[in-house]
Amino acid sequence: RGCQGKARTIQAPSQSQTEAPMASASTFRPYRLSCSLLGHEKDVKALCSVTSPALSGAACIASASRDRTARVWSPDLAAQDGAVGYTECLGLCSHAGYVNAVAWMDPCDWCPGGLLYTAGMDKVIFAFTLDSPEPVARLEGHEANVCGLSCAGPHGSSGRQLLSASWDRTARLWRRNRCVAVFAGGHEAAVWSAISFDPEEALVATAGADRQIKLWPMELGTDKDGETELPQQLAKPASVTTLSGHFDAVRGLCRLPNRRFVSCSNDATLRLWHLHATSSQMTFEGHAGFVYAVAALPDPDADGDVLHFASASEDRTCRLWSVETGACLQALTMPCQSIWAVCWLVNGDLAVAGSDAAIRVFTAEAHRLAPPDLLAVYEAEVADSAIPVKIGDLDTEKLPGPEALTRAGQREGQVIMVRRGAKIEAHQWSNEEAKWQKVGDVVGGEGGETVNSGGGGGGGSGGRTRFEGQDYDFVFTVDVEEGKPPLKLPYNRTEDPWFAAQRFIDKHLLPQAYLDQVAQFIRTNAGETPTISQGTYADPYTGSGRYIPGSGTSDGGTGRGFSDPFTGGNRYVPGGAGVGGGASGERGVTPELKAKYLPYKELQILSAGNMAGLRKKLGELAASVPADLPDRLDALVESGISQGDSADARLILSIADTALNGASDCSLPLLDVLRMACRFPVAAQILLESGSATVAQLLAKFLSPSSSLPCQMLAARLLANLAATEAGKAWLVGNFKSVLELIDQLDFAKENAGWQTAVSSALCNLSQLVQQQAECPESSADRLLELLHRMLAKAGSALKDEPAFLVVVSVGNLLLTGPGPAVLAKDLGLKPLLHRFTDTSYSVRLTEAATVVSCQF
Repeated sequence: RGCQGKARTIQAPSQSQTEAPMASASTFRPYRLSCSLLGHEKDVKALCSVTSPALSGAACIASASRDRTARVWSPDLAAQDGAVGYTECLGLCSHAGYVNAVAWMDPCDWCPGGLLYTAGMDKVIFAFTLDSPEPVARLEGHEANVCGLSCAGPHGSSGRQLLSASWDRTARLWRRNRCVAVFAGGHEAAVWSAISFDPEEALVATAGADRQIKLWPMELGTDKDGETELPQQLAKPASVTTLSGHFDAVRGLCRLPNRRFVSCSNDATLRLWHLHATSSQMTFEGHAGFVYAVAALPDPDADGDVLHFASASEDRTCRLWSVETGACLQALTMPCQSIWAVCWLVNGDLAVAGSDAAIRVFTAEAHRLAPPDLLAVYEAEVADSAIPVKIGDLDTEKLPGPEALTRAGQREGQVIMVRRGAKIEAHQWSNEEAKWQKVGDVVGGEGGETVNSGGGGGGGSGGRTRFEGQDYDFVFTVDVEEGKPPLKLPYNRTEDPWFAAQRFIDKHLLPQAYLDQVAQFIRTNAGETPTISQGTYADPYTGSGRYIPGSGTSDGGTGRGFSDPFTGGNRYVPGGAGVGGGASGERGVTPELKAKYLPYKELQILSAGNMAGLRKKLGELAASVPADLPDRLDALVESGISQGDSADARLILSIADTALNGASDCSLPLLDVLRMACRFPVAAQILLESGSATVAQLLAKFLSPSSSLPCQMLAARLLANLAATEAGKAWLVGNFKSVLELIDQLDFAKENAGWQTAVSSALCNLSQLVQQQAECPESSADRLLELLHRMLAKAGSALKDEPAFLVVVSVGNLLLTGPGPAVLAKDLGLKPLLHRFTDTSYSVRLTEAATVVSCQF
């Protein structure tokens, strides 16, 4: 129907796609290609899973594309030779522009067959049934591109509502295809995503290009049909909670159980949040580009809990993550530049789509794998795909040869470049295969081929200038010293002038005092760095320039007018700060970049936990743990207990006593309960009440070298979480010396990522207490600095990105406390230990932080 007829399907071996079990995240099985869906003519921007009685409950897929169509794909169970693939069963051509979003509403009393919603650049939302290509409803109200759609969870009235997000800086809630609420006045730029939670929460979350997440409370009533009714306009920013943490536009949100959700961002990270916490619980790093989408898979073996989720990125990868540990479980590389969308199907398979107009389905089930010949075709496509890199930025002679591929990688998805003759190849490490896999050939980046033969300034309106194998807007000729040859100073308009000046000074070994003079020379001769025009709509899909992680919104996040929410005139430059950045006088680090990391004020409160696993373990130990613990578990670890409840107070002390003195197999789950409970004031006060040595005893026992690694990790998490309350902070200040002595006993050479993150989180919180000039003992900064140095030196290259980042910013916090720590840091030789993290093989955030802190010496 409609647009169908051009679809082609690559098929996988046959077996039912509706009955296979989903893989448990706790026993994660890697995903491999099952089949590819070919039919769209341009980028596929959005995906969703569709289940309907009309389609026999099969694992169907809906897709939205820049070719102005949406399509529905159903499993082809009756193909010749018993093959199973996907066939386009419905084509939808109602939109007048790019189709950017798609969502499925499950059948209910007023739409018994379910509804498929699509939205796009034409500002319209259409509703379709699955038996006709003609829309049954047209939803209007947004004033700009509708970029996000979501249907709420399946419980209660939430199963009947649609949320839409738009560049007009609003989100809208729709019931029975009419708008019942507008969420406006909170965001200063485009709203990219909106989700709602279970009815009892009465909250809607929105994500914006202003780098913020907003939580909107809703006053619920009842309409004449017995459904929840809302006011037409919800424009009360004062009642809205703002969650900050991302450093660039927030592109997507995804619900998790237990009042949690995940966000993804242009800053190349994902973050885990709790509805009742103001800071993120965990940061997921590994992507090297914008992260456009995130989707979670409920695990049927964990009471519906979510143990892993998937993300889609500009770096050509879809990554699978563990909610428990934050680790990247698998990186799936695609033969296209942008991965726009990802969604889980009801059978546990994973659908991924991107800029090559293809949809690829991956599976963990052996009977649904693609045949070997099709797997070989896909792997060849990935290996043959080109990766744009500015070769001028690389010293190709220093790249390793093929011998580097004989050494194991450090983490899943790690990418290295290898020189093979005159060609440079990119290889990615796979933990499952235990080998490097070629993912492409490295080629020159975008830009003209103009070669400047005159030796003066180039660029501007006259084209780009080639210098040392790279294209620049300008190549200035600079006379630095009389009697010596002039030097060439390359510069792109999208760079920060001070960064370009610092690069020039470093290359030619010039005095640092020249920095400001060279930067002003660039500004004078190149003119002001251009910004995107304001007051008009800008199309990020067709705008010039490829985007690179770390670049801010085009107008600094203000969102005036309908400017491009995620691209613009300024590109990210490591150590730079976009438009209008001034000099800080510290080796090209701008004030804006420095302010991101110094001082670092984000407390590390480790709230994430496997609640399903914890309940199961406590059930197994029912005879050995306090009898009323299972009934009070949620109150203890998720919402906090009430002041004055003597029964809960006795329960907490009983948990601590059993952990200390009970059976050894009880220690781990009870310690886990305590470290989550102490985030809340009442529980923390009970554990830390005057005259009680409970916390000190717990830390002394479980943070000791003789304790097991899991117990050490949970004890360190308990230590970190004490900083969540004022009582906990006071205890840490009063016991600062003994706490450092406990940590100093640990073996920092351990390579476990969870252990490293727990210990570094505790150290980071302690550094913030010292930096904020809490009443810590004298020489606290020096003692903590020595401990951080020992961790950096002992862990070496085994230190993972997240704990390394926390150690780096902790050092930065201490350097701000006075001249003493700076002198000690030099004596300890901390600078070279920090400087190694400025290598681009590490995450953008770690590289930036290491650059900033290194400049403080």
